[in-house]
Amino acid sequence: MSKKKSMNVPSKKKKQNTFKMLFKIIKPIKWFALLGVICAAISTILYVVGPSILNEMMQVVGSADFNLKTVNTLGLILVAIYLCSMIASYFEGFIMSKVSTTITKDLRTKISKKINKLPLKYFDKTSYGDILSRVTNDVDTVGRTLNNSLTGLVTSVVTIIAIPIVMFTLSWQLTLISLIEIPLAFLVIFLIVKFNQKYYVQQQKSLGDLNGHIEEIYSSHNVVLSLIHI
Repeated sequence: MSKKKSMNVPSKKKKQNTFKMLFKIIKPIKWFALLGVICAAISTILYVVGPSILNEMMQVVGSADFNLKTVNTLGLILVAIYLCSMIASYFEGFIMSKVSTTITKDLRTKISKKINKLPLKYFDKTSYGDILSRVTNDVDTVGRTLNNSLTGLVTSVVTIIAIPIVMFTLSWQLTLISLIEIPLAFLVIFLIVKFNQKYYVQQQKSLGDLNGHIEEIYSSHNVVLSLIHI
């Protein structure tokens, strides 16, 4: 049972090597990727700060000494905050899309050069569909990870840190009640990640087998057609 599990789920050492390889791939454009991460953090911080300004504006509106000038000032500040958050989010999406496409192109180029140098015995032992899956699906997965997951992780971390700080400034009692749910949320996330990993590995393996099966069928079909025409 443990042997089967080790075949389906990558070991801790393999995961560490994967992350090291991923950071090595990003290294040529690390500063550009870092700029995208900073834009994501700025966008999230501004988006979280917005409700506190809105709360202050509502307090001014509901108070006895209502001041229209103060409301207008807070309204302009709120619009500026959300506008800057939107601009930062736009640049984050643009930068990370550029990073993911650059890395994807570089990976496919390196894989193409590697395939041309491999001995013929490798292709005898490995199905064409598995090779095709590595060049297309696996590389696309890396690109999607860089485009979505990296900035998504930064956004989540900044949100987890910033939201409690803003909530404590508004109402520490309600904040403590809300924080009780965080351990439960982390437990659910941990369980989902733990049981989902092996199915993701099986999905990629099945996808490679399916591509190989389809390729063999079409190749055999072309061979039969060639023999018929001969």
